[in-house]
This record gives sequence, C-alpha cells and structure tokens, in this order.
Amino acid sequence: MKMLVPVDTNPYSAVAARKAAKLAINTWADVTILGIQTAGSAANNMPDAALSSAMSAYCKAFLSNAGEMESPYGDGEPAPWRATGNGVWETSIASETAKKSLRLMVKKGSTLDMILEQAAQDGSDFIVIGSPAKVADPGWTGELDLTAKVANKAPCSVLVVKEEKSVNTVMGILDQDHVSQESLELINQMVTVHQAELKIVGLATAKGLDERVEMKMGEVLDYYASKGVKAWITMVKENEMEDFAARAAETSLVGIWLGKKSFLAKIFSKDRVSQLINATNSSVLVLK
Repeated sequence: MKMLVPVDTNPYSAVAARKAAKLAINTWADVTILGIQTAGSAANNMPDAALSSAMSAYCKAFLSNAGEMESPYGDGEPAPWRATGNGVWETSIASETAKKSLRLMVKKGSTLDMILEQAAQDGSDFIVIGSPAKVADPGWTGELDLTAKVANKAPCSVLVVKEEKSVNTVMGILDQDHVSQESLELINQMVTVHQAELKIVGLATAKGLDERVEMKMGEVLDYYASKGVKAWITMVKENEMEDFAARAAETSLVGIWLGKKSFLAKIFSKDRVSQLINATNSSVLVLK
C-alpha cells in the first residue's frame, strides 16, 4: 500500500500524522508526508522554515506512533533536505533496518493541485488528511473547503481526520452490488486501529432486497468473520440514507463507498459529500 499524508502547520495535521502512523504500521505502507508552500515563501532556496520544522515534528510523531522494535520504518533521522528541481524538496529516513519507505516532500503551488498530482505520481492507494473541526475554522490557507475537494477529486480512498477522539463504532456504508476488496480491507483497518464495533449499512430499495443483495451481504459478513471481526448489518431505505449518514457521523467514523459503479454515488453527490465532511466533527472515510 502507498499512503499520502498532506500536511500544513496547523494542529489538525499533527492529528492526521498520528492517525496515519497507526494505519501505516498495520498495512506496512510506503508513506509520503507532503507539505505545500506558496511560491516565494522559501528563503535561500530551502523549504519554508515553519513548514519544514512542523514536518520534522510530524515525522517524529509518526515514528513514535508507528512503534519502535517492530516498525518497518527503522529508527533513523530524516536526512537534510535536498532540492530536486521545480520547487520541490525531499528527504527521507536514513535507516539500515527500514523495510518500508517514509519520505518527506515539500512542493510549491496550489495545495489541491499538488496533492492530486502527488497522489497520481505515487500511485497512492490512500490519502490521510487533517481538517479543521468545522469548515468555518481557519486552515489550509488559500484553499476553501480543501479536504472535501480532495475527497471528491482524488483517484484513491481518502480519510478526512477531524478531532482526535475515541471512536467506538465504524459505520461502513457500502454499495450492495459493487463492494471492492480494497474498501473492505480499509474498513477492517479502521476497526482494528480504533478497536471499534463494526456496523455495515446496506441500501434497501423501494422493491426491497433481492437474492443478489442477500448474497453480497453474506459475503461481507463472511469476510469480516474470517478476520475475526464481528459485524452487524443494518438496512436503510435509499431515500433515508443521506440523513442516516449525517446522524451517524456525529458519533461514529463513517465510511462511504463511492466507486465508479456504486449506486451510492447517485445518492451522495459531490456537494452532499462535501456537506457531510464539513458538517461533522468526526472523521469521514470516502472509499473508492
């Protein structure tokens, strides 16, 4: 797995780095921590001092939360920043014991554009990004509604991390006909990291459930049973799903599967996904 963690100098990025570390250690992901700075904000052809300092702190927090003896990222320190051209600086953890990579990168440009560009270049499977608790709070300077835009436009799944708080329930709202293996595993990782209860929510159309739906939900239960995870299944009518998700997001970590063939994508437009992300203090997982 390849994980991208965009950060800035605000406290929510520290929360995201810690959450990313816990997920990364479970999946042995190759990780890129990406900072964005505006053109002209660097001095002496080096990354912005405040941003690079914050990223160094995030890296230390990441390594601390990823563990020590069993960490695949080794026990080294970041090497000095090196310019790689076109307003890009990179560094990485120098460790002979590392089995997976932990890279720090700073790029100049539009925050949204640079995040999407880096995700495409890395072939990222997962983005973990911090967000202000409410959309009106200051954060991600110059990019209004950034985290919702990333969730909507990224080519991979995105976890929008809000406040650092206890999660007792992971609510996986999954498409009944097209449930990808990757989405199931990401939900499983959320359950493992939070040691939470899992509830799988399916759509009930006006015609009720058909045999294919029952078979699919049975496969989902079997998958989680094989992982030692007890899952509960709930059916919600399609015309009630949007309100159900909004209520659930107040107390649970909500995962919404929005693959290209997903029927849920017809219910949750990009605007509605943005509203859900912005309206709740809880983290939201958009699965693709």
